Amino acid sequence: MATYLIFSDLHVSGGGAADPWNARRQKAFEEITNAALPGQNFADDSVELIFNGDTFDFLNTPPSLINHSAADVSSAHEKWSAIAAAHEPWFQALRAFTSIPGRKITFLIGNHDLELWYPSIRARIRSAIHAAPGLVQFCLTQSYQPRTDLVIEHGCQQDIFNHIPIIWEPTTEPSGPDHLEHNDMRTAPVGDIKLPWGSRYYYLILKPMLEMYPYFINMDPELTLPEQIALFCLLQPESAAQNAIKTQQLLTSPVTLPSYSAGDIAKLFADITQLQNQIISELNETIPMPAPTYDSLEEYDRLLNILKFSSVSDALRSIITTHHNERPVHLAPQNTAFYIYGHTHFAGRWRNGANQTAINTGTWIPQFARPKAAEWNPEYEQWFMQPNSAPYPGADTSRFTLAWTRAYPHSASSTELIEWRNGSFQLV
Repeated sequence: MATYLIFSDLHVSGGGAADPWNARRQKAFEEITNAALPGQNFADDSVELIFNGDTFDFLNTPPSLINHSAADVSSAHEKWSAIAAAHEPWFQALRAFTSIPGRKITFLIGNHDLELWYPSIRARIRSAIHAAPGLVQFCLTQSYQPRTDLVIEHGCQQDIFNHIPIIWEPTTEPSGPDHLEHNDMRTAPVGDIKLPWGSRYYYLILKPMLEMYPYFINMDPELTLPEQIALFCLLQPESAAQNAIKTQQLLTSPVTLPSYSAGDIAKLFADITQLQNQIISELNETIPMPAPTYDSLEEYDRLLNILKFSSVSDALRSIITTHHNERPVHLAPQNTAFYIYGHTHFAGRWRNGANQTAINTGTWIPQFARPKAAEWNPEYEQWFMQPNSAPYPGADTSRFTLAWTRAYPHSASSTELIEWRNGSFQLV
């Protein structure tokens, strides 16, 4: 029998306050890898750890790219050095794992670690793990098919904002086990790698916003992009107006600069939304797919009315306490029984028709329960205005989720979404 343990979106970064990988996550990760020891929960003849993209967060690791349009190999190595130096225990856990007979590791590429496309970065990852030759593998296609009934991909190619251009175009067939890169033989030079729109937006606009309001990406349920824009217009209107000017650098066609009158927050939100819609229109010319379903006219009207007719205090409460639970389920490009993906940070299990199960393995970054209207109080209001001044007053809903596939000889695989908690797992 063979076992596959599939993670996504660990976002191991370069250390410091912005790095989500901490002692709590390290402990859970070590418990999971130790559970692959003989006689433990995940012990099997063969156990493969599969890291399904955004394992490393090069975007979140300094130095920031000078050219916000492309990654380059020199910056990639600076970033990798910071990641490796900050997380020796993580690599030690992988060394211990690969020292057990029948264990191996496979990495896929995501939009936050597209630098894995560089052969020299892959070589440094192998060097950091110190595994025997062939035990650290890389999938260089969009998806990985370790079994005929199991396809794994990160999922960013189904996202108009984070679709990685060029490297997987045209889309190739999934890599089977025999088509992975098992060693450092691929040494052809790779030039600059064009960034997805979302990565360019991160460097130019989102990163400075997150330094002030890190909860923009940590709430559960998540804040939608329109909600992030509305909140930033509400809390930092002057900075948001500057962001409107910066946003035009992401456009290929010239537009009229948005006007902003002091105090007219609703107009500012409308101008920035118009720019976002133009960006989506431009992206659709080369990436024919819809924007997320929550970026709707109804959502825009709701937020616009809140900003028009509410005080800052009431608007903040209304935006934060209105939850969206709708999440798109990616459809697998292949006809397989199980389709595993990540990227959206929303763990779950769904049926795609009668013959396929889709599983999103979620994320390991910190997540915090978004308060409901009945829970709102002055402590929440103060925190959402100044989140770096105090601990979050609500619940920490971080989850350590992964997919667990057991493959039996001459029969179908069995795949479950599990959550690791307090030294053991439970089905999700």
